[in-house]
Amino acid sequence: MIEWVFDTLLWTTILMALVMALRAPVARLFGAKIAYALWILPAARLFTPPMVEEIVVPAQVAHPVTAPVTSMAPEIVASAQAIEAAGPNWAAIGLSIWLGGAALLFLWRIGAYLQDCGEILEDAREIDTIGSIRLVEAFGVCGPLAFGLFRKYIAVPPAFFRDFSDRERELALAHEASHHRSGDLFVNFAAFLVLCLHWFNPVAWYAWRAFRFDQEAACDARTLARTREEDHPIYGRAVAKAASGRPLMFASALDSTSSLKKRLKTMTMNDKTKFRRIVGIAAIGTGLAIALPLTATVSYAITQEPPADESEMVEIDPDADINATLEFEDDDGSQRYVRVVQHSEGNGDNETRGRHMISREEILAGIPSEAELRAMIPSREELRAMIPDINVEEGCDGSGEMVRDLSSSDGRSVHLVICREAMADVRGAALEGLREARAEIASDPELSASVRAEVIAELNASIAELSRETR
Repeated sequence: MIEWVFDTLLWTTILMALVMALRAPVARLFGAKIAYALWILPAARLFTPPMVEEIVVPAQVAHPVTAPVTSMAPEIVASAQAIEAAGPNWAAIGLSIWLGGAALLFLWRIGAYLQDCGEILEDAREIDTIGSIRLVEAFGVCGPLAFGLFRKYIAVPPAFFRDFSDRERELALAHEASHHRSGDLFVNFAAFLVLCLHWFNPVAWYAWRAFRFDQEAACDARTLARTREEDHPIYGRAVAKAASGRPLMFASALDSTSSLKKRLKTMTMNDKTKFRRIVGIAAIGTGLAIALPLTATVSYAITQEPPADESEMVEIDPDADINATLEFEDDDGSQRYVRVVQHSEGNGDNETRGRHMISREEILAGIPSEAELRAMIPSREELRAMIPDINVEEGCDGSGEMVRDLSSSDGRSVHLVICREAMADVRGAALEGLREARAEIASDPELSASVRAEVIAELNASIAELSRETR
């Protein structure tokens, strides 16, 4: 159990780091939805059971020419399996600390989430329903917000109907409703449970933020796939206006300002062919088929052939070689083993050879020693030699990127640089994102001149509106 816990935490950490390194190129090649699906890899490893390899010890018993087959005493097998039995149980102590930290984080964040939901709904006013989803107006939010696992809500600020145009409101609400219908909030809860188990792990906290961004980008892709191309600039403007939404643990805000620029850029990568999406799904399936068996915990179980009934007799060939182990097959197909040992009586020409049952000491001598059993199992040093070095540090290079991948090309080391510098001006960040989007669209040769002009006109209007608000 302890070994499985250690291996699972180690390998899920490695897979999280691998996903963070791959998510950007995967999004460019296959789209945001395939990049979001990459997070299945560490999640599936968390629930991978250990692989048990059985070491069978035959019942090496010999008798006179006709004798019953007997079995090895249970206490002998138990003594062969025992490895450690002295000193403080550090494994149990570490397990208690780990589970205690996970429980404290879970209770703390659950309490904070319930308090935030209560504050939002305290003065909320229900204004409409979207299927089973309640649309409420609340003073506790600054932008559209989907929350509630079983009682589903979308909260909008009082100024929502004033600041958003009719089409912007439709697209913003379609985005939040998509979170509910695709089960994103339940996925968030499951991911939070994984985070609780990794409460001590900085890689898991960075992975949590990356996962939430990929979830938002995938929801953007789903929403844009159901809209006309001419509505895409309107959707981008709605995202920019709602960028100061209030994030909750299991809820999905429309976006956070720190990732707005990257999110707007990701929206331009979502128009992928069906063939590319199929290739991306197949690649993830292949990764699961390879990664899970390779990273599964392997445990070894020593078992013995089941004993035969003492009344059952076997016949040994008198000409059998000394020290040979003879195999017998019963009528039911089960196997029996008898070992031939030398038994001498008399001297010289009068010496006779016979067969007798080997002693308990001889049976013990045939059991692999602890050192031999350990030699069969790869050491932790050998396993660690196969694991790439992971290095995560904080730093900002002025590019505005949250995660920079400086991993080596040979895959032996994963180096991530995380920038946590907060954006000083919320609307300034939104303005910068819109300008970058305008520049990229203006230089995109794949767009027709008419479409490019229409999109740029929409973005110019949004930039002018945000510029007035920042003065």
